[in-house]
Amino acid sequence: MIIPLPKQLSLRTVQVISGVLLGVAWLKQTRLFTVSFNDLKTLVLLIFTAILVLILVISAMANHLPDRLKTQLPPDLLCFFSLFTITLIAYPQLFTAKQLAMPKVDTGLIFIGLALLTAYVPRNPIIGVRLSAFITLSPQNQRRVNLLAARLTLVVGIGCLVTATFSPSIFGLTLFVTTLALLVGVLIVASKLAE
Repeated sequence: MIIPLPKQLSLRTVQVISGVLLGVAWLKQTRLFTVSFNDLKTLVLLIFTAILVLILVISAMANHLPDRLKTQLPPDLLCFFSLFTITLIAYPQLFTAKQLAMPKVDTGLIFIGLALLTAYVPRNPIIGVRLSAFITLSPQNQRRVNLLAARLTLVVGIGCLVTATFSPSIFGLTLFVTTLALLVGVLIVASKLAE
C-alpha cells in the first residue's frame, strides 16, 4: 500500500472515515457554514461524491481483482480520496475555477495519478522505475522500489498542490526539491537492493 495503515484499521473503518470527511466537506461548503455558496462548490462536492461512490463500487468488486490489488488498492484509493477531501476542507480555495485552471494544480494532480499507477503496475516499459540499464533488480525488489517511488511521487504531488497558490519561485523550488529527493531516494534504495 502506498499509504500504510495500522493493521487493526479495517477497510470498513476507512470507508466510514472517508464518508465522514465528505460529510464535513459538504457541511463546510454549503450554506450551513458559509454565505458564499455557488454552483462551482456544488459541482466540486458532487464530483467528490461520485468519486467516493466509484471507489466504494471498486471496493465491493475487489474480489475479482488479482490478490495484490484485492487487499491494497481499495484502501489506497480511499486514503487518496481522504487526502483530497481533507485538502478540500482545509484549503477550499484550491478548488476554485481560477486555481483548477492553473498548470500548477494540473502538475500536482499528474504526480498524484502517477503515484497510484507506479505502485500497482507490473513490470512494463512505460510506467514505474526503469533502472535496468544500471541496476538489476529481482521482481520483488522492483516492486519495492516502485512502491517507494510511488510514495515519494505522492509527496511531490501534494507539495505541488499545497504551493500552487504561492509564487512561481516557491512552487518551482518545491517541485525541484521534492523531485530531486524522489530521484535520489529511489537510486539509493535501488542500489542497496541490487542483485
